[in-house]
Amino acid sequence: MIEPSEDQAAMLALLMWSGVSASEAIPFVAPEVDSASQPELVRRWPRTKPVLDARIRLQGGEWTKLSDPDKVKLAIDQAHRCQAWIVATQHPGELSAGDLTKWKDSLLSLEKVQAGTSGKADAVSTFLEQFQRKIQSGEVVVKGKAATH
Repeated sequence: MIEPSEDQAAMLALLMWSGVSASEAIPFVAPEVDSASQPELVRRWPRTKPVLDARIRLQGGEWTKLSDPDKVKLAIDQAHRCQAWIVATQHPGELSAGDLTKWKDSLLSLEKVQAGTSGKADAVSTFLEQFQRKIQSGEVVVKGKAATH
């Protein structure tokens, strides 16, 4: 089995870093490889030393040497790049039901990132939580009959 050249390794790492799956990147990176051999490259090339070295450079260091917060940020950012690739490269009208669900979920997630609400509760939940805190602190007093059980 052929190994990636340095240029192929760097390009594969960059494409995967950008959210492209290995199965979509390999034909671009190695167009000379026949389609029957591509599944083996998809399985092997992302784990070769040149590709791993390029990924380490892109992510700012070896995984084991990154702090836990950096690992979490890296993982979330990578997930968002993958979701962006899905939304940007697929037409929803041409997708199967399962792929359309994945496309819609990706779009919703990206919209939340764009709006700054990713990882936060919805507006109603946020309002109720803030209102409850104000009642508990005495900032807001609720008047009326108490419910009896």
